[in-house]
Amino acid sequence: MKPVRISRLKRMGQSPAHYRGAEDMDEYHLERGDAVHSIVLGGKKVVAYPGPVRRGKEFEAFRAAHPGEIILTKAEEAKANAMAEAVMRHGPAVEVLAGRAEVELDWKFLGRACQSHIDVLEPRGRHITELKTTRCAAKSAFEWQALKLGYNAQVAFYDEAVRSSGLGRPEAHYFVAVESAPPYVVAVRRLTDRALEQGRRAFRLWFERLLACEAADHWPGYCEAIEDHDNPVEDDLDLVFPAEANDDDDAEAA
Repeated sequence: MKPVRISRLKRMGQSPAHYRGAEDMDEYHLERGDAVHSIVLGGKKVVAYPGPVRRGKEFEAFRAAHPGEIILTKAEEAKANAMAEAVMRHGPAVEVLAGRAEVELDWKFLGRACQSHIDVLEPRGRHITELKTTRCAAKSAFEWQALKLGYNAQVAFYDEAVRSSGLGRPEAHYFVAVESAPPYVVAVRRLTDRALEQGRRAFRLWFERLLACEAADHWPGYCEAIEDHDNPVEDDLDLVFPAEANDDDDAEAA
């Protein structure tokens, strides 16, 4: 079996069926976010494809000539460079991004093989930093994004990886968030003990469910029984079905 990576384990939070269906989706998507990581942290080379879109025979030939590189359009490359420059101009971001970059760890949790790819690990293992691109780095918006996308669980998983590998006992855990539109605002956030514990509970729940599904070779979806369907709001139905709604609208939406 392939080692467990948090990028796929998060899908257990949706359902075991979604985890199982993601079997061929473990590789990193070579998109603008990965390019920002590479520019800031010194990863793969980023190259610009001269065409307007990344598809077609000419693009396939270009990709074949640049194996292992991150390929963007010129517009995407310009934006990725601007985002990376914003990060590297931000004093607190530079401070918490100092350390070992792109750290790959092979380790075990509950006897199951795992792999982790940590953006930055402080040389003595005292802190972990994850670089994230986002539409909005405002505190409340990013906290919701982190909860929805499992960022807290990701960092807690990495914390466990570092400890299990004997590389240190992280005392601090950071997000560096950079917005994906001008003026490319950057914010640095330190996870609270509460956020880290929520992440730890989440990934452990997903992991235990994964082990049970693997043992039984059973991968259910949301529910295997008939469930009640209810109105999710308690207000008047006019708030759900506006007066201008009609059958044609419903048919089109379906």
